[in-house]
Parts: sequence; structure tokens; C-alpha cells
Amino acid sequence: MEFTPEKIAALKKEHGKIMLLEVGDKSAILKQPDRTVLGLAMSKRDPLKMVEVVLDNCWIDGDAEIRTDASYTYSAMEQMDDILGKKSSSIKNL
Repeated sequence: MEFTPEKIAALKKEHGKIMLLEVGDKSAILKQPDRTVLGLAMSKRDPLKMVEVVLDNCWIDGDAEIRTDASYTYSAMEQMDDILGKKSSSIKNL
């Protein structure tokens, strides 16, 4: 699916921070997950269920196969750290 610059601008205005997820030949626009979605996703022990929670709650538009075809959903798992906004961190003994 292709998203025009005009459509992207309209979606940003409506949803705030959005991101383009590309999986193989499919793509989708997702909104930034909030704390509720993060908590629900992190509560899932099954990584595939975590991806499904994020896609279900953050989905704006795109190729439905990313949500319905297990091979696309599984491949989307590679991007979960970026979708969830995971930052680099460190700890030091003082």
C-alpha cells in the first residue's frame, strides 16, 4: 500500500506521532503506543501475541495481511523495539 504525502500529513495531524511499518511487500501506518498498550503488550508471554496487541491497538491503515497472515505478523516482530520506542539504557554501580 502506498501512502501519499497528503495522507501522511493528515494522519499526523489526527494521530500525532506515526510510523511506517514495512513487512516484505506490505506496509502499514501505526500510531505511537501509549502506556496502556505498552503494559498490555509486555504482559504477554508469547511474543507473537505481543505483536498482535500492538498491531491491534496502534493500527491506523495498511495492508491487512500484516495483521492476518502469520508470516507477516511474525516478521513484524523484528521491529517491535522501534515501534514500542525502546531506548538504549545502562546502569552503573556507584
